[in-house]
Amino acid sequence: MDRARGAAFTQGLVDADNLLAALSIGMVGAKLDVVGGVLQLVGSPPPLTSLLDPVLDAALPASVEGPYVGLREYERGNDHDVAIGMGVLGSLVNEWPDRFYHS
Repeated sequence: MDRARGAAFTQGLVDADNLLAALSIGMVGAKLDVVGGVLQLVGSPPPLTSLLDPVLDAALPASVEGPYVGLREYERGNDHDVAIGMGVLGSLVNEWPDRFYHS
């Protein structure tokens, strides 16, 4: 586990045994229609299917200005991986593609 990304767990600030699920929200807040991005929900990997995924998938279209592509299969490489690596259900809401990623 990346020490910086897992600091809340490794420093005892969060006990993974007491978490039902984790939600990572990354690169959101842009005007999607202007920047050409879309909002997506990346679900937890099987067998850690999160109960949050269908709830978020139902709620996001009504709360987003711009395109929402829906629930996508798990793909690694974001902050939700820290929770998943500890056996905690983890979902990710993010904008992708982001033309201004790390610009």
